[in-house]
Amino acid sequence: GGPGVVKVFYYSANSDSLMQNRIEQKLNAKDTRPLTDNVIVEECEKINFVVVAELKINGNQETAEIYLAAINNLEKGLESLKKIGVKITLSELNDFLKVPGVKEVIIITPTSNVEVQQNQIGVCSAKTITYTII
Repeated sequence: GGPGVVKVFYYSANSDSLMQNRIEQKLNAKDTRPLTDNVIVEECEKINFVVVAELKINGNQETAEIYLAAINNLEKGLESLKKIGVKITLSELNDFLKVPGVKEVIIITPTSNVEVQQNQIGVCSAKTITYTII
């Protein structure tokens, strides 16, 4: 922090020192920033979390299709939340998994919202989704 200091956080699943150097060079180019600014580029901190949930699927339906739809929706939803500074809520996880045909979603983990600060990113490192036919 401080006057004239600009902190830039970035995330890439494939980040390396070359990527950081390129970002620093681009942001520190004379035509990009005022002369008095000091630009600090840092990779954001990953907050890993695991999703474990059980789906209660109504009987007499295409169970496999419903299960796959829930998994696909969860993956798309998690990808949409993979942004620096964006909290992951249990409500969102529930919404992603509760596709048509799913009567109930029981989220086992995480047990609370995944809090993400402005220099962090929430990354789902593993997911285990099971189902029961009711």
